Amino acid sequence: MVAEIIEFQFRRYERKFRKPLRTARGKHEVRIGFVARLAGPDGTEAFGEIAPWPEMGSESVAEAEAFLTSVAKSGGIPGFFAIPSTLPACRWGLSSALESLRRKRPLPSKTFPVAALLPAGAEALQRGVELRETGFQVFKWKIGLADARTEQNLFRVLCRAVPDAVFRLDANGGLDNESAREWLSFLEGMPVAFLEQPLAPAHMKELRALAAESSVPVALDESVGTWRDWENLRPAGWSGPVVVKPSVFGSVDEVRRLAREARVVVSSVFETSVGVEAILQLAGEVNVSETLGLGTGEWMEEDGLYLHGSGPLLRGGWVSPGEIWARLA
Repeated sequence: MVAEIIEFQFRRYERKFRKPLRTARGKHEVRIGFVARLAGPDGTEAFGEIAPWPEMGSESVAEAEAFLTSVAKSGGIPGFFAIPSTLPACRWGLSSALESLRRKRPLPSKTFPVAALLPAGAEALQRGVELRETGFQVFKWKIGLADARTEQNLFRVLCRAVPDAVFRLDANGGLDNESAREWLSFLEGMPVAFLEQPLAPAHMKELRALAAESSVPVALDESVGTWRDWENLRPAGWSGPVVVKPSVFGSVDEVRRLAREARVVVSSVFETSVGVEAILQLAGEVNVSETLGLGTGEWMEEDGLYLHGSGPLLRGGWVSPGEIWARLA
């Protein structure tokens, strides 16, 4: 059943990272996105977040804003359901809002363990100790920003400093084939859930070979940034973990389909609580078993747009997206 929409609005946000996010693909200092509001004829309203992250294959901020502007000018109805596949962040944000409008109330709340994102380099040592003391058990750490020997020595120290923890190492496609093999050999027997996207997406054949040869799981991330990527990859299959960022992957239904077809690890692109709430609702529905990669709230400056807290557990169903909308006025 299609929900009737009588009003469509959107507001832009611009959030600052507390300190720049450094990955093998570059540095991020500001997070720009949008929150959309849909209203039905009975006064029911729902909200969705459009949070583009182009390096994952999504549209740019400018492309998303142009589309949202066109929807607003058309009254929010004409063309609303024909969102191009080239705009996966718009597809996610608007489809999640539409589903919320149809339901009229949140799904039953669930609590999920989340993984914490550590700073790159030596800063991870102290922060890892602090976060482990608060209850975090799973940590993500970016690699490929310094020479491999330095990072590997740091990782040994990190494993000793943060006991009884599991690590997800993320190269963001920044390694070459030789260094990826060296990393996988180094990680044998260490408390590592997987090595995430060691090679760039263009090297899918080599990624398959690495996964076949190593006892350390290889996860895909940028290789499956959007539903279109998964459709291209699906015929040959992939049995390892797939890190999915729902906010830039595609529509809610497309994320559901991926969750049925792959071993999904849900992750974040630094959303406000509007986007986080939508992800938690979906994770509860599809029964995601992997620890969610949503422990990123502390990375943004305090601006009132993130209300879920920064502990090792996140619970859906209690944050009001309408409160975030009001704060953007």
